[in-house]
Amino acid sequence: MHRDFHGRNIMSLNGNWGVVDFQDMVKGPLCYDLVSLLRDCYYELPKNELEQLLKYAYEQYSLKLKNMNLSYEQFVYMFDMSGLQRHFKCLGIFNRLNIRDHKPKYLNDIPLVEKYVLEVASKYETLNDFVNLINKVANI
Repeated sequence: MHRDFHGRNIMSLNGNWGVVDFQDMVKGPLCYDLVSLLRDCYYELPKNELEQLLKYAYEQYSLKLKNMNLSYEQFVYMFDMSGLQRHFKCLGIFNRLNIRDHKPKYLNDIPLVEKYVLEVASKYETLNDFVNLINKVANI
């Protein structure tokens, strides 16, 4: 996985597309880069577009990974859990960038990332305590 796969790391030069910022590339969860792109910390896709792209990604993954015996619902669950992990990590990173590196501009991206965390976690009853904790800490 790229680990930092989002719109700001996709570049175009003379009509040729490329991905930059590979220094943290490692093996990881199937949906991690997909959620990084479809639930980008800096740009929110409309829900219907996200759903269409997620279904398309599932079809493509199913075609390419012949041994992927996942239902669409299982795939969405993996997507959601990868997103929770990534976005919760991003909340910490954005705060660290502000505190340690004096880069406050990332604080502007926190509301969207918090929204993703709360929306996704709220879909799963098993995460109710997590949602309640976030709401208590964030005073939402």
